[in-house]
Amino acid sequence: MAGESTGPILELGCGAGRILAALDAGARRSIGVDLDRAALALAATRAPAVEWICDDGRTWRRDGLAASLVILGGDLLSITVRPDDLEALLRTAALHCGPEGQVGIDATLMDPRLFASETDGRWRLDLERADEEFATVRRESRLLPDPEVGRTPCRWRSDTVRSGPMAGTP
Repeated sequence: MAGESTGPILELGCGAGRILAALDAGARRSIGVDLDRAALALAATRAPAVEWICDDGRTWRRDGLAASLVILGGDLLSITVRPDDLEALLRTAALHCGPEGQVGIDATLMDPRLFASETDGRWRLDLERADEEFATVRRESRLLPDPEVGRTPCRWRSDTVRSGPMAGTP
């Protein structure tokens, strides 16, 4: 998709910039949006020509941006637990996608062999995100060896933990 697009690229949930850096996105106007300041700092070292913005992809807006490619980062979707959040992300993508533009979803499959030493079945925290409503979304995964099929399937679970002023709110 990136090879077919010629205009600006926008990635929502860009994290540490893996995709935009791999696309050599600095060769044209590119914007990465994420809430994780530490990840954005790493992204800036990977692709300094990209505009890195610390903001919420559900509500971020840029007047006049008509991207030829809008990417929804892979980890972003796995920590989106409420239907309203998914709708807000897709709305942001649609608002910033140009008339001939495309929206792509990063669905990178991890090679479980990279995690062969972690197949003990314990749940491990992959990532954690706090949103403006003081809710924390945690994603955990575990790898389970499966000798019958000769592969290591991965299982994910996400949950929302409330704290602060919204605590106790359903």
